[in-house]
Amino acid sequence: NCWLLLIKATSLLSLLQISDIVRGANLLGSPNFSRSAGLIHGDWRWAYYLALLLFYILVTYLSEKGFAALTRWASRGMAVAGRT
Repeated sequence: NCWLLLIKATSLLSLLQISDIVRGANLLGSPNFSRSAGLIHGDWRWAYYLALLLFYILVTYLSEKGFAALTRWASRGMAVAGRT
C-alpha cells in the first residue's frame, strides 16, 4: 500500500524526468509542417499522452501484482486473518 501511495502521491514517473518525456511528446506529436512538403502530419499529441497514461497505469498495476505476490510469499506458513 505504501508503495502505491508513493507512486500516486509523488509520481514515480518524476524519477524518469516526466517533464522531458512530456516535452518530447509535445515535439513529436505536434503538427509538423514543411515548406516544401506541406502538412506532414496532424496533431498526434493525444496518442503520445495516451501512451504515457498507459505506461503509468502499467507501472502501478505491475507494482500492485508484484507486492501482492511478495506479501503472499512472505506470509506463507503464517496465520493471516481473512485467509483460510
